Order: sequence, then C-alpha cells, then structure tokens
Amino acid sequence: MRYLNVALEKIESINWGWKEDPETPRYDKILYVDLPQGQASFHSEERYSDREYYGWWDGSGKTTPRVMAFCDSIMARDAYGIDTKTLMPFGANVGVALDALPADYCRTIGTWDGLENWPLFRAYFARMEVNAQDLDGIV
Repeated sequence: MRYLNVALEKIESINWGWKEDPETPRYDKILYVDLPQGQASFHSEERYSDREYYGWWDGSGKTTPRVMAFCDSIMARDAYGIDTKTLMPFGANVGVALDALPADYCRTIGTWDGLENWPLFRAYFARMEVNAQDLDGIV
C-alpha cells in the first residue's frame, strides 16, 4: 500500500486520498482512487499520506475489475501505441481503436470476463455480431 501511495503522489491526473471509516475496525484507513474506469478503494491498517479524499465511497465494490481495466488501458497504450483517449471507456472511437489492434489482442479482450466493465467494447462486438470464438474479422 505504501508503494501505491508513493506512485500516486507522482500522478497529477488522478484524484486520490485517504479517509477513515470507523465501521471497519483495524482496517479503518481507506485509500480512494478515482480511475477513469471508476472509483477504487483499498483498506489498510496504516495511512501513508496526509492527503484527504473529499468524495464518498461509491458503494459499487468493483475495485478489482476497475483496476484491471485501467492496467489494460495502460498496457494497450504502451504495447500498441494507442492513446487511452481513443480506447474505451473514454470515447466513442472504440471501433477505430480496435481495428488498429492485432487480432490476438482483440481475441484476448473478447474472451475476458471483465469485458462487462467496458461497455463500448461490448457494444462494438455486438454491432459487429462477433462471438468470442471468431474475432479475426474485426481487424
């Protein structure tokens, strides 16, 4: 948790901070991170920064899929040179972005359980009437 806190201190574009929740004894320090995919929250015994979070817990409990989607967007950008603003969930250009990706990457995404968190991907696959076993036609 300390390393995550250190990394977040270097990223100006992401809102984050700490709050305390007396309803969760022992792990009452909570790190909130507002990712482009939605809020992520992490309980901790220790607080690693004085930075306050002024929002509220969104109640979704979807930290894991949101963090995975965020990491995937970073990996797509680094591996394939795609700006995350052209890739879901940031905009409507998902078709253009997908058409630029290799078929194996699209196949991996199309069969990923976390696809539900990427509505524009789902919509694109539905529009193309592509099933998870045959994604070669989209690239």
